Amino acid sequence: MTGSYWTYMFGGSWWPTRDFGFSGNYAQSVRNPSVTELFSPKSRVNSMASDPCAAEDIASGPNPAIRAANCAKQGIPSGFVSDIVNYGIYGSDGGNARLKNEVSHSYTGSFHFTPHFVPGLQLDASFVDVKISNEIMDLGISDIMSSCYDSKSFPNAYCDMFTRDPNTHQVTGYEEGFVNIANQHMQALEASLKYYLPLRRFGRQFESWGAFDLSVNYNHYVKNTQTFLGTTYPEVGSTSSPKDSFTANLNYIRGPLFIQWQTIYYGPSKFNVTAGEYAETDNNRPDFFYFNTTIGYKITKNFNVNFMMNNVFDALPKDVGTVGLARYYDVILGRAFELQAGVHF
Repeated sequence: MTGSYWTYMFGGSWWPTRDFGFSGNYAQSVRNPSVTELFSPKSRVNSMASDPCAAEDIASGPNPAIRAANCAKQGIPSGFVSDIVNYGIYGSDGGNARLKNEVSHSYTGSFHFTPHFVPGLQLDASFVDVKISNEIMDLGISDIMSSCYDSKSFPNAYCDMFTRDPNTHQVTGYEEGFVNIANQHMQALEASLKYYLPLRRFGRQFESWGAFDLSVNYNHYVKNTQTFLGTTYPEVGSTSSPKDSFTANLNYIRGPLFIQWQTIYYGPSKFNVTAGEYAETDNNRPDFFYFNTTIGYKITKNFNVNFMMNNVFDALPKDVGTVGLARYYDVILGRAFELQAGVHF
């Protein structure tokens, strides 16, 4: 459907000693457009949207000066009150049979440390760089208007995807849908630490005391941006995608008994990373911790039970109603309990 293409990957590793080593790889990957993206039927929609030329949004965006200049070129006055900000306007939405493949180029460089003098310890650290071209996005009317007015090449093809009344400047119609619009560039530092400590190492008297198992996964975004029509938008730093996060699991295992304490951390973030200084109230969000725990017991060879408590201290993020729902869903539910019983044959 989208023609022929090449994918490949090559890499290697080098261990100068038994304690540490290096590895890396480079790859080209392809994602074909899905059936939904290609052929979903056109349907009528009714949407509210952020209007870049409206008084409350004209000072936002990646380059407010370009946005304001383009709105002025179209004759939209300062202090414009946009109807689509306050109630839905009819338009259409659907697939795009002319979509092309997304193509990514990525490389990863890693350092590995497994010291023989600390048995059970493993540390891995990686730098990841991924570039995606022809990225497919399902543009809503807010995205379409931003692509129009935030571009140095105004007017452009995205300005043709919506109409305004020439006298009132109100949006009168639009066509949402899937387009190959973006290029994305992500760079991240990833680190993981694993340490398994059987307590018998401290002497024969601890032979039956079980073991601790620690694992920590940390992620830091160096950058993550999307660029379309010459304008670059940050994709990291929001409550949905903080620059820093980690998950740490401390497990204790003793025979049939299993206990886990989990710590989850999200770094400082913003509700809206492109908002102007006065566009959002309390836009800056502090870092956030919450904790989960699990106690499990294997009653017989084929039967086990687990008791879980999520968000042990009932923590809530600042301004809970405006954080990214996908990331904070379990937290917003508050402290929750779950009991599971499993039978294995």
